Amino acid sequence: MNTSDQKGFSVIEALLVLVVIGILGFTGWYVYHAKQTSNKDYSDAASSTVPAFKTKKTVNTTTDTQSKVSVYTLSSVGASFSYPSDFSVLTYPNGVGVKSPDYQSASNFLKISRGSALVVSYNTFSVGSDTDASLTSQAASVANGTPTSSKFITVAGLNAVEFSDSAGENADQHLDVLFMKGDQQYLIDQQFSLNAQNPYPDLVSDVVSSFKFGS
Repeated sequence: MNTSDQKGFSVIEALLVLVVIGILGFTGWYVYHAKQTSNKDYSDAASSTVPAFKTKKTVNTTTDTQSKVSVYTLSSVGASFSYPSDFSVLTYPNGVGVKSPDYQSASNFLKISRGSALVVSYNTFSVGSDTDASLTSQAASVANGTPTSSKFITVAGLNAVEFSDSAGENADQHLDVLFMKGDQQYLIDQQFSLNAQNPYPDLVSDVVSSFKFGS
């Protein structure tokens, strides 16, 4: 009986040891498998939600793109207008001329080869008026014929005509604005190289928009 009991106890004990070992092995495998699965899921989620870094082009937004302007006063008629500060100024009895920094001339200064020049002048013109027909006639006289193109605008609240013309192969292109105040005819005349794009396309419009009479 003692021998049988000892033998039976040894078998049960061996079974218990195997069960314990099995439980420990399964637990270790389960923990390892769960950890691996968790790491993989985290890696996949990170790669799908975090975008790749891209080089961003820096744009300089601090550059001042607005040109500095100066104000010129035609004191004899009480008028003023703005022009780019880097333009040079030449005055004469009935007006003023301004030239761009890149201004160059050719053909004994009769033709502009680079840059642009602008003249603001005034003259007594007793037979003129500010009607569309009169301004059109005056524009034709300035252009030595029919202007290339024309349209009616306002300058300092006055009726005006804007037109372009060219006086021939050896002349310059002109963009002009003509208007009347009383018996004074005013002419804003931009000149630039023939058969070339206007190097300062906003010059006349800027002068027109800033032109005023009185203080």
